[in-house]
Amino acid sequence: LDGAPEFLAKPVREALDPTPKKRGAPKATKRSPWNTFTSLDGWTILVGRSARESDELTLRRSKGHDLFLHVRASPGAHVIVPTPRGKTVPRDTLLDAAELACLFSKRGEADRNEVDYVPRKYVRKRKGAPPGLVELTQHKTLSLQKDPGRRDRLLATKNRQDP
Repeated sequence: LDGAPEFLAKPVREALDPTPKKRGAPKATKRSPWNTFTSLDGWTILVGRSARESDELTLRRSKGHDLFLHVRASPGAHVIVPTPRGKTVPRDTLLDAAELACLFSKRGEADRNEVDYVPRKYVRKRKGAPPGLVELTQHKTLSLQKDPGRRDRLLATKNRQDP
């Protein structure tokens, strides 16, 4: 800047400078804290990417009537099926969501898994509990055998935005 004293701090000199500066590449849009999949029935399935993001998805973004799924007794992603009030999740959507819960858990490669599922209103977080750790009441359990065909079909729908 012509005429600006050198002793001024650089941010002050830049603020006084009327010429626009190139700031590099524009910032990327903030990514969603969860992955989105589409079930065989066309329902949306949301899967948390990390423990903190799973907490955000489950405890702050989902509604009480949405379906929550998680692999029993193993660390893994929280899975949410947004469910319209008064509707029941179709069987294939339930199986798809359970398969995703298995895939995104520490037991992802196991041949058999047990997956707990419950409406979101029965999921609680104890005060001081670490990220991702929740307690379920009134849950049901699905015993599931690994289905590579189902996994491949679901992974092909990952984060795809339909028009």
